[in-house]
Amino acid sequence: MISLGILVSGVAHEINNPNNTIMLNTPLLLEIWEGVVSILDRFYEKNGDFKVGGLFYSELRSAVPELFSGIEKSAARIKNIVQGLKNFSRQQPPGASHDVDVNDVIEVTLSLFNNMIKKSTRNFSFHYGDNLPCIRGNAQKLEQVVVNLIQNACQALPDKEKGIAVTTAYDEKSGYVVVKVKDEGIGIPKEVLPHIMDPFFTTKRGKGGTGLGLSVSSKIIREHGGIIDVKSQPGAGTTFKVFLPTNEKKRIVTVLVADDDDQARGIVTEALRDENYLVWGAANGSEACVKLGRNRPDLLVLDIHMPNMDGVEVCRVIKKTKELSGTNVIVVTGLPNSPKVGEIKDMGFKHILYKPVRLPLLLEMIGKVLEKGSPERIVPGRSTNRRHLQ
Repeated sequence: MISLGILVSGVAHEINNPNNTIMLNTPLLLEIWEGVVSILDRFYEKNGDFKVGGLFYSELRSAVPELFSGIEKSAARIKNIVQGLKNFSRQQPPGASHDVDVNDVIEVTLSLFNNMIKKSTRNFSFHYGDNLPCIRGNAQKLEQVVVNLIQNACQALPDKEKGIAVTTAYDEKSGYVVVKVKDEGIGIPKEVLPHIMDPFFTTKRGKGGTGLGLSVSSKIIREHGGIIDVKSQPGAGTTFKVFLPTNEKKRIVTVLVADDDDQARGIVTEALRDENYLVWGAANGSEACVKLGRNRPDLLVLDIHMPNMDGVEVCRVIKKTKELSGTNVIVVTGLPNSPKVGEIKDMGFKHILYKPVRLPLLLEMIGKVLEKGSPERIVPGRSTNRRHLQ
């Protein structure tokens, strides 16, 4: 990531210099065109239509301003991408952190984007949590995150009757300040949701999206020691939660559930969220490895038989990758006699449950596995839920 940051920073610099020349010269060329067009008009009136560069002047006269406008818009888009690249590669400078009131960050952001919000919805609400402790961080960078979340929320609304709600709160149990941005928009398709934090991934390419907003926001929150969580339902809206640590913070338990069965993954994910775990999902092994590398969870609940990359291969990656070698793993499988189970045991992964799994049993094993970790880690209480995983 350090090497990538250096590369990105260098490329951004090399792109920025010629693009600045384009941005400076294009308005000048347009001004020159506007200065000579009156002369060309008189020539056209006297001599009739004529060709310039293979085009008739009657067509060229209206086309040239549009061409210059297109160049200016494209150069501005390049500038935004370059700025996003710089933000993506920039390291937080030491000494840039200071005490930040998250409510002040929200208030500043809402004042700046009041017009956009009014144009997008008639139902906007915000609620500031009382007695929020300050966090240690960079207010400008946090404003950038909130700006991105509010912009995305506004763009997701199908009409002005749908609403957006922004709230802040302090979770005394975890010691984190929580910022929540909830919209009643079109939602995010389940096949898209795992990729929204990936650099340059966007579903709004034709509308000027660069695919850097959420990846930069995620990086900023990680720099602050925090976490971004997202839940979305197509047609029912999206909720982003940003967890920012205070001096009183404890560990939030994060769990990654990797299972290609959407229903089984959903049952486990919702049950763990009900127990106040912070949960992500992955539909196959390759997606699980990406999420393990991006933000290593406290625990991986892993199905063995998955397409593209199965649970055995994921376990091999964990064993071979130094940064992941200590990851807690609970393996879930419906085939206890499969040779793959033996392979996983031979690699040292001993926590195995066989389907159908009763959720209380899974939650009990999760609690026991996590209790072996840091004493500061919060392990939520046991569930008495009688559902089971087929």
